Amino acid sequence: MCMLLMDLIFAYTKDEKYKRTVIACFIQATYLLELDRQENRTNGNALAPNWWIPFKYKLTQTLIDERDGSIFGAIFEWDRSAARADLIVMRPSGAPRAVLALRGTLLKSPTMWRDIEDDLRFLAWENLKGSVRFKVALEVLKSVCDLHGRNNVCIAGHSLGAGFALQVGKMLAKEGIYVETHLFNPPSLSLAIGLRNLGNKAEFVWNRLKSTLPLSGEAQASTEGDKTNTNTRNARGAATFVICSHQIAINDGFNGVRLV
Repeated sequence: MCMLLMDLIFAYTKDEKYKRTVIACFIQATYLLELDRQENRTNGNALAPNWWIPFKYKLTQTLIDERDGSIFGAIFEWDRSAARADLIVMRPSGAPRAVLALRGTLLKSPTMWRDIEDDLRFLAWENLKGSVRFKVALEVLKSVCDLHGRNNVCIAGHSLGAGFALQVGKMLAKEGIYVETHLFNPPSLSLAIGLRNLGNKAEFVWNRLKSTLPLSGEAQASTEGDKTNTNTRNARGAATFVICSHQIAINDGFNGVRLV
């Protein structure tokens, strides 16, 4: 068991795609951190830790949106104690000491409204610098680089989170600080995909609003049918992300981009 785990960890030094697989898992963990928070899941039944513990990393900080209290990012650092417990005495050369992972849009209250606000901000201006999340992510990344050194740190994001990662990385580059950046389906790569996703989000929000309005019996039945169809589409979309988030890392599909 120990040897198998060591082989898995040291794949960092042999396969760059494995590294992106691990980083994609950290982004998935960031999504689940927010969902665990919303569902009041604690350490005993939380889902997020399953996505970083097997790789001998630990959660050291969460990034909070002060507007709604939601978790939109997280810092994961190499857990030397956990590694030594499995007789891994040193960090693999290809493994970053710290990773800043940023999630994308979650169509679930209460964070949904702020996520969509930033989606619209990017669609209108292709700029996220006016967002609270941009400022927080920039400050945290600078702090981590000061602590560990920029060569030992990377930033990663999916969808809206990739937009933040790209622009935060560019801001640091202007200051002469170059940080390895992993982007999964960044919004700037495809306006058509962005518009389609925005349309789906708008439909979801509209159906949520309709459900709060008093309706006649016939309209109520129609609304229930719409809700069922929407839920089915959302469930399918969620499943697609989980599958694609790993496909990205394995074969650079799903518009995966790596900038160094």
